[in-house]
Order: sequence, then C-alpha cells, then structure tokens
Amino acid sequence: MFKYLIAFLLLLSVVSVNAEEKNKTSHFAWQSNNPVQSPDFKGYFPNDPEAGKRLDLLIKNRYKGINNTEEYLEIVRKGFRNIRNHRTLVLARIGKKYIWNIKKQNPLAIELMYHATANPNKGERHYAIYFGLSVVKPKTLAILKTLVDIAMTTDDPNDTGRIAWGAKDQREELIEQLKPYLRNKQEKVQKHALALKNIFSGKLNARKYWKQNQRAKAQPLFGSRMGELREQLAKGDSA
Repeated sequence: MFKYLIAFLLLLSVVSVNAEEKNKTSHFAWQSNNPVQSPDFKGYFPNDPEAGKRLDLLIKNRYKGINNTEEYLEIVRKGFRNIRNHRTLVLARIGKKYIWNIKKQNPLAIELMYHATANPNKGERHYAIYFGLSVVKPKTLAILKTLVDIAMTTDDPNDTGRIAWGAKDQREELIEQLKPYLRNKQEKVQKHALALKNIFSGKLNARKYWKQNQRAKAQPLFGSRMGELREQLAKGDSA
C-alpha cells in the first residue's frame, strides 16, 4: 500500500511540474496583469545578423519551406532587426495573416506585434499598431495600457486615430488607462490626456484636432514670417 502511495505522489509531482512548465511557456506579455509587462523591443528581438540573412532568404523564396506558424514567427523574431527587406511589410503580413479579421487570432503573433510597438522607429511602430494591437479582440489590460502610453507620446493622428478606432468597443476601458495622466500635475500632460479622452470618446476627430493644435503651436513661432517664407518658396532658387 505504501509503495502505491509513493508512486501516486511521484506521479502527482510530475503532473505539477509539467503544468508549471506549460504555464511558463504559455505566458505572453500582452496577457500580463498586475503588474503589466511592458513591450520590450530589444529584449524580444535579438540582434542576430545571421538570423536576419535567413529571414531575408525566406522572404526571397516567398516563405516556402516553413513547416508551421510557430517556426515562421520564431524566424521573424530572431531576424527582424537585421533584415534588408522593409520591416513594415513583414509586420503587415503577420497582422493580415494571423490577427486582423481572423476568428482565432494567433497569440504568438500578437506577442510579436506587442513588442514591436516599442520599436524606436515610429513608422514601423505604426504598422505594429495598425496591423497588430488595434485589431486584437478583445484587448487585454496590457494592450490597452500600451496603446494609451504610446498615444501620450505623439500627436500623430495616424496613431491616435487608429487607436480610437480599434478600441471603440472597449472605449471605457481605454479611457480608464488615461486616468493617471489626467491626474498628472503638469498642465501639458493633462491637456494632452484630455484631448485623447475626447478623441477616444468620439467627441473629437483626431486628424482635425492635431492639425489645429500643430497650427496653434506654429503660429507664434512662424506666423509673422509667413509672408517672407512664402516669397522665398515662390521666388527662391533650388538651394
């Protein structure tokens, strides 16, 4: 009887370890909560020149020779920072193939897009938002917070307008993530957060608002020189 009990306990421990390992491997930053794990571009995408060559070759061969989705996304992850091809096209393909309007969205593809939003290249970051996080359904707390944090760093309507559009069915949850910024003591931060609140709620059009805002900022700096600048552009030489 005792030996059967020992065998049962050993089996239970193995099951427990396997479950723990499964939980570790199934963890994604975009699903994190309390605390939220922020996107990490350099931590997620290694600086691997050889992997970049492999990804370029894969693109050249029209993605032939890949056995499964996980293998493909791993090749992208390892080689992304060192490819010669346009990285925006790689992100767009992943978004359209595995996330946007896909009934069963791929969690690993979402993870890749999540970390790509920390890309210092704002153009590439936009593609990670446009084809990635903005079309994830439903958006997790980590995604909503990341989108708000990005929106607080930019007055580009291509980003803020896309975020508002993509999260319109989770509008209240998105605005909830703005509260720390709305309570910020710096007037500039508060003003930006309030504008985003109105954009996210649908009261303001992102493109119209930021255009007016940029014009208001430029007016005191260049308003008195507009006549001079206009004449230079009309009559000046190529230099």
